[in-house]
Amino acid sequence: MNAVLDANVWLSLLISNKLFPVLQAAAADRVQIFSSPTLLAEVCDVAGREKLRRYLLPSPQEMSDIFRDFTISCEPLLFFSDAPDPNDNYLFDLCRETSAAVLVTGDKPLLRLANVHFATHTTTIIALAAFRQRLNIPS
Repeated sequence: MNAVLDANVWLSLLISNKLFPVLQAAAADRVQIFSSPTLLAEVCDVAGREKLRRYLLPSPQEMSDIFRDFTISCEPLLFFSDAPDPNDNYLFDLCRETSAAVLVTGDKPLLRLANVHFATHTTTIIALAAFRQRLNIPS
């Protein structure tokens, strides 16, 4: 299964110390997680904010290493323009470019979209709990 994880999902997994089982699934080829330089930059930017510093999140270099080791990086062409928040359009371009089966997010406006249809495939937008369930990762 090809998947794109929104920045809020990466941060949720890091803060809750639940990233390891997802990375294990990626290492075992149960899921291919796609990323982009834009997504990495967003994760690093948000992780560096004052209100999140107490969680001892990985440094930008450590986060870059995680992305390098466990995701497939892609820099898609920018076409999509229908996201509820225009700053999220790049996520859909990444889904389109990688034929992602799922976009995993905690963003309620994105979750309300449910599915996005591209010329070659449909991406289903799901919450983290549903993603973990698809990977048979206990809660």
